[in-house]
Amino acid sequence: MDLKIFNLIVEALSSEKAMLLFRIEAVSKQLDENKSADFPSPSSRDDLESGIWDISNSKLRPLFEEKIRSGQQHIGSLVQQLDSIFCAGAVFLKRNSTARSGSFVYLVCLHLWVMYILMSHSPVSDEARSGAAISLENINNTGGV
Repeated sequence: MDLKIFNLIVEALSSEKAMLLFRIEAVSKQLDENKSADFPSPSSRDDLESGIWDISNSKLRPLFEEKIRSGQQHIGSLVQQLDSIFCAGAVFLKRNSTARSGSFVYLVCLHLWVMYILMSHSPVSDEARSGAAISLENINNTGGV
């Protein structure tokens, strides 16, 4: 009985930790968006629009590196949360045989449904045209009249 309570407490704390990490990331993202960045003045060799902007000489290089680092941390925390969710699900399925058999039946039905969808497609005929092509023909026919 104590082990079940301990597992419930651990699961509750891990979900609360994940929620707080999402809040921290949202606040830090909002702070980053509110920062005003001074873009370098465009010159002939540092033109952002032409695609030859050299980021190595830019004042924004640390900002871009921070955004990349925060993105990597976000993906890492997302993977950790998914891992904890799947581990909790595995523990639940290990303990509950009814849920285990129900999930097995669900997966079998899901696979049968996907196989039905994949096998029951109708071949595309040459006469069939997309709605976009038909509507463009209608626009062209009514535009000149």
